[in-house]
Amino acid sequence: MHTGFNWIIVSIVILIHGFGEYISLVNGFNIDLKSPLLKTGPDGSSFGFSLLGYTHYSGQKGVVIGSPTEGNNGGLFWCPLLRSTCSRIDIDLEKETHMQPGLNGALLGYSMSSAFNNSRGPITVCAPRLSWSSAASVYLPGGCFEFNERLEEPQLNPAPSAICLNVKDSDKSIDLRYCTFGASVNQHPNRPKQLFMGGPHFYFEKGVGASVNTNTFERVITSIEDIPSNTLLGSSLDTTDRLYAPLPGLKSHELYVAYGGPGVPSSAVNSFTDKTKFGTGIVLIFQSNKQNGRNNIKPLMKIEGQSFGSRFGHSLIFLDINGDGWDDLIVGAPYQYSNTTVGGHRRHGAVFIFLNRQSYFHTPVDEVSGVELFSYNYPETFQIITPPSHNCGNSHIPGFGATVTKLGDINHDGFQDFAVGAPYEDNGGAVYIYHGSKSGKLQKPTQIICANDLQSPRPLEGFGFSLGLNGADLDENGYPDMAIGAALSSSVAVLRARPVVKLRAYLTLMDGSTTLPSSLNSLVDCTHEAQSITGYKAPSAKCIDMKLILTYTSVDGKSCSPHKTYPVSILLKYNPTNEWITEGWDQTSENHSPNYESKCTYNQYSTIISKNIMKEFYKNYTLSPIVFIREKSLSDSEMIVKDYFKRNESAYLTGYDSPGGYLQLEGNAFCRDLHKIKENIPFNQDELNSASTLRIIFRDTYLIDQTDRLKIGVKWIAKMTEPYPLADQIDEYPVADPHANTELLQISFDNPCAIRQCCPTVRVSYNVKVTRDKNGPVVYVGDDNNQTIELSVRVTNIGNDLVYATGLVSNFLPNLLELDSTLKEASLIQPDTAICHLQYPLASGESSECMIRWLVIGHQLAVQMAKFHVNSTVLISSNNPIQVEGQLNNELQVNIKMIVNVSVFGTTEPNTIYFSGNVSDGISSMTAENQIGDVRIVGKFTVSNNFFTLNLPSYSTH
Repeated sequence: MHTGFNWIIVSIVILIHGFGEYISLVNGFNIDLKSPLLKTGPDGSSFGFSLLGYTHYSGQKGVVIGSPTEGNNGGLFWCPLLRSTCSRIDIDLEKETHMQPGLNGALLGYSMSSAFNNSRGPITVCAPRLSWSSAASVYLPGGCFEFNERLEEPQLNPAPSAICLNVKDSDKSIDLRYCTFGASVNQHPNRPKQLFMGGPHFYFEKGVGASVNTNTFERVITSIEDIPSNTLLGSSLDTTDRLYAPLPGLKSHELYVAYGGPGVPSSAVNSFTDKTKFGTGIVLIFQSNKQNGRNNIKPLMKIEGQSFGSRFGHSLIFLDINGDGWDDLIVGAPYQYSNTTVGGHRRHGAVFIFLNRQSYFHTPVDEVSGVELFSYNYPETFQIITPPSHNCGNSHIPGFGATVTKLGDINHDGFQDFAVGAPYEDNGGAVYIYHGSKSGKLQKPTQIICANDLQSPRPLEGFGFSLGLNGADLDENGYPDMAIGAALSSSVAVLRARPVVKLRAYLTLMDGSTTLPSSLNSLVDCTHEAQSITGYKAPSAKCIDMKLILTYTSVDGKSCSPHKTYPVSILLKYNPTNEWITEGWDQTSENHSPNYESKCTYNQYSTIISKNIMKEFYKNYTLSPIVFIREKSLSDSEMIVKDYFKRNESAYLTGYDSPGGYLQLEGNAFCRDLHKIKENIPFNQDELNSASTLRIIFRDTYLIDQTDRLKIGVKWIAKMTEPYPLADQIDEYPVADPHANTELLQISFDNPCAIRQCCPTVRVSYNVKVTRDKNGPVVYVGDDNNQTIELSVRVTNIGNDLVYATGLVSNFLPNLLELDSTLKEASLIQPDTAICHLQYPLASGESSECMIRWLVIGHQLAVQMAKFHVNSTVLISSNNPIQVEGQLNNELQVNIKMIVNVSVFGTTEPNTIYFSGNVSDGISSMTAENQIGDVRIVGKFTVSNNFFTLNLPSYSTH
């Protein structure tokens, strides 16, 4: 017996290392960190190794906490939610079992489960090193006890010992007597009488899974055929009945179980393991009721890890994270090799997300289809998440993925959420919260909980070693809570979820209406205020005052006090890009723009302009058609702006992709009941009076695209009241999702094309007045008198719908041309861009025209330039393609020539005059007048003074 006892001590180390040396004993959202409920156990007891949310028969809610190294054989504690102390749950293992007296180390409390997560019912507690003594040998079958709802009368399930004691040749080998059932355990709420246990050290540590009916004790175990030694199958497990469609002829879904085998086998067995994936860990999925013999259940699916020694399968859960009605598979690999580096160190650990492929099929498939529901081969349904850098610390082996747990829908957005533990992170450990979404694709965690975030009477170590509650609502506020074990410091933190409110922003006119007048020229004149804005502005600027209203509403539709307000910091930007709104996140903002199917018909002989002309215009000229009073540029407010980007801080740089600056305001959000939102009830005067007022300047009312809505992006930071330490009523402290802090506000115009589809059809004709010669338009060097270029356009609506043709824009060379200031209808947008305005809208058959005139600066014409261009286009607002008869654009090419005055004196001898000397090859090669060439007249002649134009350089035969 002495030798056997020494073996038992060694085996304790092996078992704990098997699950842990593997176990070497942020940002916030609605999991509250200000008032944690901390539970502590005896030092060195691994208190918090396992956790289970529980409803006592008395109705009191709390947590059952496992402490597997407490005392001789482990222990259990019942910890009511709002009490600081815990009570021990008594059990005499020697009395309840066939343990050999003095043979300790059963590890009671190593794992726990219950089919009754949010209601009263029995629980199962396991001791995977529970021993069994027979006349000749000592076995370690492990075992699980069922406690009633009073946490009394433990009943040992006989299946583990029956299985372990009947292993062939177990009397000849100590390794065959080492089974460790109860290292993992699970019960499904739809099959409460079916108990699943993992025995990872079964049969030379191949590992096994067992299913037992707790009424009849009928049992089924998985096959060990083709499973290599040291696979440790059964180290983790979970169940689901939302994996496959029902089998033919059946209406109900079958129950399936997944077992994780994170070990590194001693050698490959046959073809069971791909040699390239040897030692990477596996997950096997079984149908719980199907069997080909009692001890020979074959797996339906096998998923292998990706790197040697990653411990893929160390933890796993089934969870529907994308809300399609089918459970997905989440697998932890805490030692997964990673290329991610922080501070020069690689950050190991990963969690594998396999989305169930059922929703990709026309009809759901059943288990006999042979379809791989979880696979690496489909990028759209597979993702790896790795530990991000954060303020908790950045250990290169944080154990990320050592635990994963279901949280339920913790933020009440309709999708299931989960948590990932990293117990070996620097400064005590960390836990990462991930929210489900429609796409199922995960980006950054929505909340990171650091051990040192919590005020604890003792430093927390191994924080995240266990995660619990599986979505149980302990404080009954309608939101799931969670518990986090820090087993290395024998501590547990119970964290409650705060109710979630949704902030909304609204933009209205001062009277609460949401439609801008069709004639913007009827707005208030604010030409004086507009002098403070930079860039182009019309001679007469117009303004409008608007109300920015902020509200908060319970996501659950619960009523709230309209007198309770929360301060909010607000950031506004005109017409931001989609990347500014979404920050690269998969959940886009609501789109209130009309989405019409095009019903326009087009003439095949006309030109069709598909691009949005006004958007191109704003972008090309970096021009924002509206300006906020007191706005600042991004470069002037960069540090402030960054704070508003909660999902992806670098997305603030997209502010440079759209013209216009930022306006920061301070306001207050008041409560607005959900029924008012659904019924679209207008704001009352008191609500309007409490809202922030902002003034918008229209740079030029003709440059506003009235066929589109006025779009203003708004981001906010809500300053919600934090609960005080040990607050009893956490539901009195709602919180807003800091990541859901953006909306695109839109105001429409009072015109037909804002509420229905318009199909603009126009005829465009240009008219150019300029000096011409045989080669076309021409201007002369050095001549500043009476040289002008005049460009006019006429736009006629030849269709049936209104046409919003707002102006003519022309680009020119400002060092050669000067806008004629006597022509009042034209003005400069930029030094090289002029605009004249058209009257709009144009009804069917109506026309409008405008003109731009330039004075030619003759003395500035560079001799080396042979020509220059004036490029013009007509601005037309439309969200549909524009049909054009004629050309929307005009390119005017103007040649540059020189006038030379020549006087000739003398008589000819003989009668012929000729030129000699060097003659230039053309004006384009000249840089000065003295390069024209030599001009000599040989002979004597008399001629009266004359004036003639001589094109030089030139050649004459006379």
